[in-house]
Parts: sequence; structure tokens; C-alpha cells
Amino acid sequence: DEFLEMMETVRKYFVVGLMDEMEESVKRFNAVMKLNVNNNTAFEECMVEFFGNTDGSSEKKNSNEHPKVLEGSPEWDVLAELNS
Repeated sequence: DEFLEMMETVRKYFVVGLMDEMEESVKRFNAVMKLNVNNNTAFEECMVEFFGNTDGSSEKKNSNEHPKVLEGSPEWDVLAELNS
């Protein structure tokens, strides 16, 4: 089945992270890439540069705000049609 083949490809070759869970996402990426970043100053500097402070109060420097799409709006209807 084509769908199952596609799902297997995604499972084998893609790693998904969430902006709202950046710390956990980075841990996942590091585990998949077999990176050991414990006590690594370069890693910490990179995290601060791209994601802000490591104390959880970080500003998402690599994300963009997008307007909310309200259910029932013309935009919602277009997206619903495209995704059905």
C-alpha cells in the first residue's frame, strides 16, 4: 500500500520537533544524530544564540508569528478545502 510505504519513509528519515517544546525537540534531534552534548560549551552557546536563554524564558528567535485563522472565516474555509 502506497500510504504505508510513505509512512515508513517518514518514520525512517524524518525527525519532527515542536517550537513549543524546543528543549525536548533538540534532545530528540541530538539522540537521533547520536550527539553527546553534555557539558559542551559550544552547544550551550549555539542554543543561546538561536533559541535565547537556556532557563526556559527564551524568546523564539527562529520563528515567525502568524495570524490566527478563525473557524468559519473565508481563510478557514480555504484551508479546510485544501486539507480535505
